[in-house]
Amino acid sequence: MRACIALILIVVLSACTPNPLAAGPTETPTPDLSYTNCGWQWAYERRDDITARWQDELDKLGLPIINDGTFARAFGENCLGPNGEIIRFATMEIDFTVALNVLDFDDLNERAKLVEPIIRLVIDSFPPSSLSAPNKGLVEFHFISSMQDGWARIRIDAAERVFAEGKTGIDFYNEVMSQP
Repeated sequence: MRACIALILIVVLSACTPNPLAAGPTETPTPDLSYTNCGWQWAYERRDDITARWQDELDKLGLPIINDGTFARAFGENCLGPNGEIIRFATMEIDFTVALNVLDFDDLNERAKLVEPIIRLVIDSFPPSSLSAPNKGLVEFHFISSMQDGWARIRIDAAERVFAEGKTGIDFYNEVMSQP
């Protein structure tokens, strides 16, 4: 019995000793510690390249767009260095804003006729993969009439779910506006 235990110990211990025939030391890669000293802060970054495309595509729809209030921006996080300087910006999504003239601010049918083609435009022409963004963003609508104005925000993923249910027009608008 003792001979068996001794044999097992010899086999186990021999596996733990270094092999003198093994290759020499290997270089240990230096890890990238750039994230170690980051303080992350939510931020927006205007994207003039996407804004130009966004405005061009909106013009093709022939809607009452106000170009001064129409733009695209990246939502993400700034990596802040130890002295508060911005080291880099990490994009999480691209958000689109569009300003629209409306005749009757309270006419939801008019809003629905404006919102639906714009949302479809974003889904069809601006997928996240073409924007170097990992997530689907949102579209902010700024409705402006002669008497008042107001905002609506619609998440692209929520709009896609409502479209998948087959809703269009005012039914689409009412449903998508009730989404969180």
